[in-house]
Amino acid sequence: MLREEIADGALELVGVLAAGETAAAADRALCLRKLDAILAELSTEGAMFSRQVSETRNYAIGDAYVLLPTSREPAGSVTGTRLDDNGNDIPLGLYDEANWRLVPDKTATGTPASIYPAPDGRAYLYPVPDAAGSLTIYFTKKVPASEASRAPSLPDAWGLALQYGIALEVSVPFALAVEEQLNLERIWNRKRETLLARDVAPVPPTIEVDD
Repeated sequence: MLREEIADGALELVGVLAAGETAAAADRALCLRKLDAILAELSTEGAMFSRQVSETRNYAIGDAYVLLPTSREPAGSVTGTRLDDNGNDIPLGLYDEANWRLVPDKTATGTPASIYPAPDGRAYLYPVPDAAGSLTIYFTKKVPASEASRAPSLPDAWGLALQYGIALEVSVPFALAVEEQLNLERIWNRKRETLLARDVAPVPPTIEVDD
């Protein structure tokens, strides 16, 4: 469903637009702003949609870090697994900033057992690898802002649900009764939670490192 169709559907839900009518430019623009706000919220709340949730990184001997995916949501979670010699994915420990500072020798070498996803866009490996290998970074993918005449970057079933989310957001400017607002809120919350439960992909187990 195109973003303009989603916006117009929201206007129909709040009674501003009748079937077959053309939306006023200002009304549609308001709905599109609310749409992008909802998409941003889905990113920052950690919505990880199953179509794109991981990327592989190869590392060489002595590589102190690998680059984190550029499409990740900065506020979202990052975890990782390492591919062992038998082809098994081994969960990596996860350092936060405070515990990473406590690591006495960040140049120690061995088989990477943990990562530190740093604010500089790097995932530091510990220990530093003494052999080449590969790991998989699981991350919260940023949901980009919508684009003209295109569907949002979400599974298709979100189109109808987003209409209710937008309608709720514009219900005050369009002076809907409180009962109507509450009904929109109930429907939006139900659809949203159902779709998140279906579309959010699981991540592998991680081990919090506490030095």
